[in-house]
Amino acid sequence: MTGGSSRCSPFRSPNATNATCFAPNWSDSGSAPRLPASGSPRRICTSRRPRCCADSGRQWWDLDELESLYLEFLAEHNPTRYRWQRRRKVGERNAFVDYVRLLTDWRRLPYLDPGLPTELLPPNWVGLRAADLFFTLQARLVDAARAHVERTTAN
Repeated sequence: MTGGSSRCSPFRSPNATNATCFAPNWSDSGSAPRLPASGSPRRICTSRRPRCCADSGRQWWDLDELESLYLEFLAEHNPTRYRWQRRRKVGERNAFVDYVRLLTDWRRLPYLDPGLPTELLPPNWVGLRAADLFFTLQARLVDAARAHVERTTAN
């Protein structure tokens, strides 16, 4: 939030825009959230029940479309994970090819995802599985892919 502090800020996702702020219900505590006059969120979810906010998440963001993109990512790259799990030796060229495909398919997803806290996500949110797959494959492939680039560009 710009223009001052807000009691909402601990509950905001780092990817959230000024359009939304999640906050607990302050109505009975006598301390309302302090929001700046300009750039204030247009929607504020104030509830003691986090599921209330999660249900609202589907209205505020197109989580169904995002879910389908994550499912496509999983369908495309799960076979890659299984293939690399069976290999004892990491071939540099193959690692490079798979790494570039992985990065290309992943790179747009974090920008589309609002980055909601886990407790505000729909149950069994597929984005968590997709992120786990990305980081698992990245860790497995990055060194061999880098070695391929260094060897190829050195000649």
